[in-house]
Amino acid sequence: MSRPVARKTNLYDNIRVYGPSGDLMFMTNARRANWYLDRNLAENCENMDSGIQLTFEPNGRGHYGDPFYTQELHNACVVCESIDGLVRAHVVPLALRRFFPVQIKDHAHHDVVALCLKCHRTWETHLQRFLNELATSRGVPVNGQESVYTNTLFFDGRVKAKMAASALSRYNAIPEARKAFLRGRIQDAYPELDPASPATWAYAMALPRPTVEAPGSIIVKLVIGESKDESAILRHLIMPLRAEFVRAMKPQGLPEFWSITRETP
Repeated sequence: MSRPVARKTNLYDNIRVYGPSGDLMFMTNARRANWYLDRNLAENCENMDSGIQLTFEPNGRGHYGDPFYTQELHNACVVCESIDGLVRAHVVPLALRRFFPVQIKDHAHHDVVALCLKCHRTWETHLQRFLNELATSRGVPVNGQESVYTNTLFFDGRVKAKMAASALSRYNAIPEARKAFLRGRIQDAYPELDPASPATWAYAMALPRPTVEAPGSIIVKLVIGESKDESAILRHLIMPLRAEFVRAMKPQGLPEFWSITRETP
């Protein structure tokens, strides 16, 4: 997992965004608020709390009525409550979330929290162990899984032939003994073809590269496939990860209304 970089500015600007009718729709940051203002899509509020009011009628009502998404969030680590060196941390990691159905994947805010660098490193350690155990429990190789096609000996021979053909076609100064060895690999995979022919080399090099499917992709497919229900991701992946975060990190400052069992995005 990549090393995070601590932000030099606040994670949360807590700027309120109101709809034309005055309903609080969601909270945003200064950059997004200025984007609305610069395009005359919003104006600064005068008779409301600090925020902006949209000047157009949006397609939906945002998060109106949802106390989690319309509250102010603290610029402090949710675990130790430090205010220094904060980063955004994923309770549900991108290694899994990137393979979720769009309606779940695109609503990650609830499961992105503020952590200091020390707590982030600790969570990454717990998270990696949890993901490894999850993969092992479902029979998924931790480092990914090649397709059935790539696991056959027949295909394995053609991969070697592809590499041998590439070498023969690119490098003229290969010793004769090495050339003979490489031609032998091509001959093993394609006994009906001339291993010394550039046409054979081109044919061998046209073989697609083997693909390795990420563990996260396999796990998500298994979870959805077992129940035929995409909402199973909430019950079998998202909620257990939230529970693991609470168990392992014992956070002292989670936002109000944050919940292990929250079902709506």
